[in-house]
Amino acid sequence: MSTFAIRPYRLEDIDEVYAASVESRAEIAPWMGWMTPEYSREDTAKWVAQAIATRENGEAYEYLIVDSADGAMVGSCGLNHLNLVNGTCNLGYWVRTSRHGEGAACQAALLLRDFGFGTLGLNRLEIVAAVGNEFSRKVAENTGAVYEGVNRLRLKVGEISHDAHMFALLNPTARRPESAADAATTATVNWLDMIVGNPDRVSRFYTEVAGLSRVAVPEDESHTSYSLKNANGREVLGICDEAMFPDWPHGWLPYIDIPDFEARVAKVEETGGEILRQMKMDYHWKGQRFCLVRDPSGAPFMLCEEKGE
Repeated sequence: MSTFAIRPYRLEDIDEVYAASVESRAEIAPWMGWMTPEYSREDTAKWVAQAIATRENGEAYEYLIVDSADGAMVGSCGLNHLNLVNGTCNLGYWVRTSRHGEGAACQAALLLRDFGFGTLGLNRLEIVAAVGNEFSRKVAENTGAVYEGVNRLRLKVGEISHDAHMFALLNPTARRPESAADAATTATVNWLDMIVGNPDRVSRFYTEVAGLSRVAVPEDESHTSYSLKNANGREVLGICDEAMFPDWPHGWLPYIDIPDFEARVAKVEETGGEILRQMKMDYHWKGQRFCLVRDPSGAPFMLCEEKGE
């Protein structure tokens, strides 16, 4: 898997940023108002100068996404529309077409999250993805951002106003009223997987019966799992090929976020449950810890390390 970094803009980046923008025109233009038919190198030069200036004066923090191996320009990301009174801002990103599918936007967004929370002291980073912009929506989901629903007429691109998915990355160290802080650590179910022998057939069942849509998730050359989406385009269920998950229990498998991960796992066997396996996966962040468990009735579920530990 490729790894990526972010760095501030420099004046010598103009030509490469322009080339990446033109390369990606078809993908960018429907969702970003600055990509007009007349977009030129002069527009890029103005943008780079603005990005440098606004970073220096603290109005915004725009960065290039670069390949960690060779420093090649992969895309752009930033924190803007800062509201320092309330500790909020917008988080945006785009990746050049030739580097899609490598995880660059998600890695960049998580680096911005750490900068926004750790350096700027922000509490809420909003990712707003127009309905239909599947690339942006998927990236937001992969960051682990909280999904807050569809905001009507939230984004205007040119003369077109779009409904938009609202996601938020929330600072776990933000000071809250006592009752709200208690609620924030309450265990929540964040996902459901089902391990099956015929994921194609089972996923089609749910599309026909429950009205969900499905997206193929290739596991390797021979096996495919499926992600099921609701009417708002949010992924809500996973139908997984058992060949890729040997010895995992069949049936629905809820994923439950928990604080105090090690202490909670220690209670599983003390209270009559069974630990099937522990693992780390790059899910909401790199190296997130998971524990596959059976409760005393035999029902399986997954304990997931909650961010902030």
